[in-house]
Amino acid sequence: NRSSDLKDFEKSTMNCVVALDCEMVGVAPRYVPGRKPKKQSSMVARVVIVSERGIVLYDSYVAPQEPIIDYRTHVSGIREADLRGAPRLATVQR
Repeated sequence: NRSSDLKDFEKSTMNCVVALDCEMVGVAPRYVPGRKPKKQSSMVARVVIVSERGIVLYDSYVAPQEPIIDYRTHVSGIREADLRGAPRLATVQR
């Protein structure tokens, strides 16, 4: 149960070392006046937090808010189907 895992995580974080991993996908770059255009930008598509013992405390896909042009599956493991119904970043950050 993700909710109880998160509550356990909150209780134990005072003396706990955690690792945060974010997988990124390539999205269409935004135009920024005065800057050289990029071929693509990165946007978070998955967030995982693990404890110092390797226990997964949180794992969620994130729905990118820009058009995806490269899933980077060979690196991220993320596929289009993984992001269907995924929460937005603001939800994941809570």
